Amino acid sequence: MRVDEVFPAEWGRTLVGAVSQDEDGEWFFAEWEEITFPSAEDVRHHHHTAGSVSPDTVAIAFGEEIVALGETGGMDPTNLYVSDYEYYQFLRLREVLDPERWALLPWAPFQPGRVLHAWDKFHALDYFRHPDLPPVPYGYEDRSMPGYPAVMSYGGDWYDFAQQVESEYPLGYRAEPVASSEACLIRAAQDGDLAAVLEQLSLGTDPNTGAEPPGVHTAFCSEKDATPVATPLNRRWTEITDALVAAGARIPPYLAHLYAPTRQPESNPRPERPARPDPLRPRTGRSPKRQSGNGIRRWWQRVIGR
Repeated sequence: MRVDEVFPAEWGRTLVGAVSQDEDGEWFFAEWEEITFPSAEDVRHHHHTAGSVSPDTVAIAFGEEIVALGETGGMDPTNLYVSDYEYYQFLRLREVLDPERWALLPWAPFQPGRVLHAWDKFHALDYFRHPDLPPVPYGYEDRSMPGYPAVMSYGGDWYDFAQQVESEYPLGYRAEPVASSEACLIRAAQDGDLAAVLEQLSLGTDPNTGAEPPGVHTAFCSEKDATPVATPLNRRWTEITDALVAAGARIPPYLAHLYAPTRQPESNPRPERPARPDPLRPRTGRSPKRQSGNGIRRWWQRVIGR
């Protein structure tokens, strides 16, 4: 199906977004403005989700041919390292229409439901997803530089971002394979999500993560302690704190006064000694009758005839 054809009615309101390569061979996708309708309020695009209207279907084009269908929506992920949140748009795969041409794209390994692309609309950053590579903004000059951004601007990674998308726009199933994610552990601890914390710890995620990585936007905002144990301690979420400490989390010295370890039973408790049985007490529990001294004297008098 070509991009200039009439789209099927069951697709609903449809906009086309094209996948292409720049002169350096780097893959990129259409700007988010191209796959959203203007706001009904003031017919302008804004960085906030309310300033645009998502279509029912995104027709993903490659070489003037529609190769797949996707869907888009707005997200406001909380910044993990400062008291702020960002304004994002995402592209998620719905259906592959042309498997042969789809196989030519870096997105070929991804199954329906997977997030393929994301935009930070406020900072004008877009992230093209590559298999087994961290999210980095398109057009970064030198990937060999030490400060090369390795996370999204709000501090998360692809797995954490996809979990938020699924929560906001549920599919009825988990599209992302379960994976260890430091960003996901930090978010779960900040949200008080015990189940998510336990899942990440079971995957071996470092409970002492929290150092600010390159690529996070923190300007003009107050910093917050992103170590997973900080928020549970401050909010007295004992179960989460205990789970993190049991996994090896270190309590920051300035928060030590908030930590009261849960009393654990002794690993080798002393066995209780059974009561020593009374040798004169029969098993029935009644004491035997004892003969008095007068009874013995009368018996002896009969024996000697006196």
